[in-house]
Amino acid sequence: MRVLAMTMIVAFHSIYFYSGMWKVLGGIYVPIWEKTNRFLDSIDLSMFVFISGFLFGYLFIHKQKYRDIKKFILDKIRRLIVPYIVWGVFLIIFIPSLFNWRDLMFGICHLWFLLMLFWIFLIAIIISTFWKKPLNNFSILLIIIILYTLWIVFKCYFPYQHFLCIGSSISYTIAFYIGFICAEKEVWKFSSVFVGPCTLIALAALFIHIYFYQPFDSIIIEDLYIRFFSYISIVGIFIILNHVKKTPPLILKLVDKLDNLCMGIYIFNPIILISLLLIPPVNKVLVVNYQIGPLLLFLVSFSIPLLISYLLNNKYLSWLTGN
Repeated sequence: MRVLAMTMIVAFHSIYFYSGMWKVLGGIYVPIWEKTNRFLDSIDLSMFVFISGFLFGYLFIHKQKYRDIKKFILDKIRRLIVPYIVWGVFLIIFIPSLFNWRDLMFGICHLWFLLMLFWIFLIAIIISTFWKKPLNNFSILLIIIILYTLWIVFKCYFPYQHFLCIGSSISYTIAFYIGFICAEKEVWKFSSVFVGPCTLIALAALFIHIYFYQPFDSIIIEDLYIRFFSYISIVGIFIILNHVKKTPPLILKLVDKLDNLCMGIYIFNPIILISLLLIPPVNKVLVVNYQIGPLLLFLVSFSIPLLISYLLNNKYLSWLTGN
């Protein structure tokens, strides 16, 4: 599931040039690619954070891990903050036309995700020390409502929401919390008979709304709609994958290898993309051939980061990618 989320994130980055949002790099607006990006973005990062929340909850509740708070925090600093600083400084030094030192305080480029995830883990480990018994359904819903309300208030009234990615941390804490609850309730044991149709309906609701309708006038209603069907889709995919009984050993081995390299692929993917787009002839070719441009960018920006991550995945250099 983490490999699936990472593949979607790489696809999102590959299409971003055509979403009208990357004008500083000469990006263009292609409606179908912009909608595809919105669809991917409605699921990919939330899925990744959900997985983090589930693994944290499963290991904390069922395996009695993470009882040493100091050790846990130091480990997350090593796995998230160190790569954030190293590659953030790298971007500032080697691409000064796009990045500066101030950006480090607001989540530089795609590395904001590492900073955001660190704060979520920090909050989670502190709160988990007071987690004594399973919550009932009302308490679970109430906490989700409180988290969402806190995010709305923060987004609307706090002018420095991007400072240290605090706003994003509050926003994605909801997906993390849902993953944690799924671990506590052991949802992987649920029957998948009705889960499949519900997941397809949720994905269809996202797809139809994004591809065929304009966003709602209210930002909050739009956000609630996307979150609701996104979270249903993610939990549904999680349950379905846990009921897959026969998978060829070769595929399992390949997925396991890719899973170990996921963070490295995420780190290097946009760096490779930006480097390519800064080359005028390459940029021009991608603009002219916008029909297949995303595929070309995906192939290059997935394969090269994969190779780099593989080469760094050793006892001397793995710290560069948080492994």
